[in-house]
Amino acid sequence: MHDRKYDVVTSPAHLDRLSAFLAAFPLKVRPAENHGCAQAPAHLFLLAGDVPGSRRIAFCSTAVLRPSSPGTVLMGAVVEFGGVSNPLLRSLPSEVALETRDTEPLWALAQHLLAEVAVPRCGGPAALARLGELLVLMVLRQAIDRGATEPGLLAGLADPRIRHAVGALLEQPARAWRVEELAEVSALSRSQFMVSFRRTLGMTPGTFHTAWRLTLARRRLQQGERVKAVAASSGYASAAAFSRAYSRAFGLAPAAEISAS
Repeated sequence: MHDRKYDVVTSPAHLDRLSAFLAAFPLKVRPAENHGCAQAPAHLFLLAGDVPGSRRIAFCSTAVLRPSSPGTVLMGAVVEFGGVSNPLLRSLPSEVALETRDTEPLWALAQHLLAEVAVPRCGGPAALARLGELLVLMVLRQAIDRGATEPGLLAGLADPRIRHAVGALLEQPARAWRVEELAEVSALSRSQFMVSFRRTLGMTPGTFHTAWRLTLARRRLQQGERVKAVAASSGYASAAAFSRAYSRAFGLAPAAEISAS
């Protein structure tokens, strides 16, 4: 597998910067208790906009009582997406706010959500969950497209110079990536790539690669997988090498992680 050349994706339309996170951290959305109440803790808020009929969406990476965005809270939802374990959530601003009038699909989705809330129907909870998940996905897409001014994952996902390399590392974490391969994916020279990657993400490709590998490994251990199997699927030559890297990153051995879970 490691000898296979990575297919260089030349069109941003073919670059999927979300599916790796969705595979590692299943997305679940449910209406907050008393979701029409401004004091109900939630992550995702649908608010009345300034213009009659308009809507504002606020997504908060941690549960809050009320978003900082102005407007009457029409509904709130709790979002499960890995919490602080998810590096994508950690890279987001404390609040991502969108105006639904900016895009027709976003406005239509907001209307569907409010209709489900206003008139309970058969399968209502499932409909709200699916609509909520779609809304979160659209918010995350917008956040990635906007990027970030500070170095970090969000900036790397948005940066046209290195986002293909970031995507490659996310999609194939077990592969023994060489810098030359990642530079080729990015259509940059080796030196240009190293400078751009470090400047944009605030770390080297190797550091990012290891952190992502171990993040996924931790999820598997917490789900009860055996250390040897996780080490192999994470791209480590031996369970001993994996255990050393894991202990350096998290301060405990993989076996202890399983016991703690």
